[in-house]
Amino acid sequence: MSADVLRNEKLKQDLDSYLSYHKNPANRLTHFIGIPLIFFSLFCSLGWFRFAPLDLPISGATLFLLSVFLFYFQVHKGLAGAVMVWCIPLFLLGEEVAVMPFGLSFVVSSLSFAMGWAFQFWGHAIEKNKPAFRTNVSHLGRGPLFITYEWVKLLGLKL
Repeated sequence: MSADVLRNEKLKQDLDSYLSYHKNPANRLTHFIGIPLIFFSLFCSLGWFRFAPLDLPISGATLFLLSVFLFYFQVHKGLAGAVMVWCIPLFLLGEEVAVMPFGLSFVVSSLSFAMGWAFQFWGHAIEKNKPAFRTNVSHLGRGPLFITYEWVKLLGLKL
């Protein structure tokens, strides 16, 4: 990882560890599709849980998005903001799907979840290795950071 982009040594080590399971470009590409699909499915299904404290419409998806942002903000402020660039549109779309008739919403959420994982397992089959989370469950939280960091590098952006 480039020291000029990431000055946080722990984050560099975490992303390097994740990268060690994702060296094949085809595997990484499947994660660029699979991880957002999984997030979208979570936004859909968590959007089914709705409440309105203080007259503010809030769903489980809202709380999940806020939790993701706060967690990543503690890890790296710039990267947390970059994650939100792709998470917020998926959140908004997921909220729309969540209020559709339940049967349709359930199908969209379930298919997105299954397809997201299928893409990721397909990538690992291409690379002929097991998913990183099978040896370290914390890798589940690194995936979104990793794909975001890869986009930041690809676009030549500074964090």
